[in-house]
Amino acid sequence: MPTVKVAVGYIIEQDVMNRLLADINIGDFEAEVAEAKAEAEAEGVQVTILNPVICKVTKWKNRLTPEQQARIPEVLWCVRNNSDNLDHCSFFVRTRYEYVSTREEVFDKLRHFESDVAARQRFMDVFGRGIKESDMKFATRKSRP
Repeated sequence: MPTVKVAVGYIIEQDVMNRLLADINIGDFEAEVAEAKAEAEAEGVQVTILNPVICKVTKWKNRLTPEQQARIPEVLWCVRNNSDNLDHCSFFVRTRYEYVSTREEVFDKLRHFESDVAARQRFMDVFGRGIKESDMKFATRKSRP
């Protein structure tokens, strides 16, 4: 088995994140998307439009103080399929990276550690908004090189 870099953390589903960030206004997203697509088509340019929940997460992160940003793990979004379509995604709160090259390492390193629980709690403390442990599911994801 070759050595693989694995991200360890927690998944938050898109519908949960959207509910938790319901108070964040990103403007008239539908109208802006329609306008951007029309302009792009007129110019013969291909445009990728981000999922509105990704925009809300980005806006939330941009509002954090430097002290808050330093306390939380990295928040990534995971596309659910292999296409470039970001219509539906889940969010991954990365608590650590591990390198594994044997089955034994997979079992030893990719389990739920207290450090993961502590990082989840720091994220929940900073995020607030009524987030619960049950909103965050422990998971691992093969990391991109």
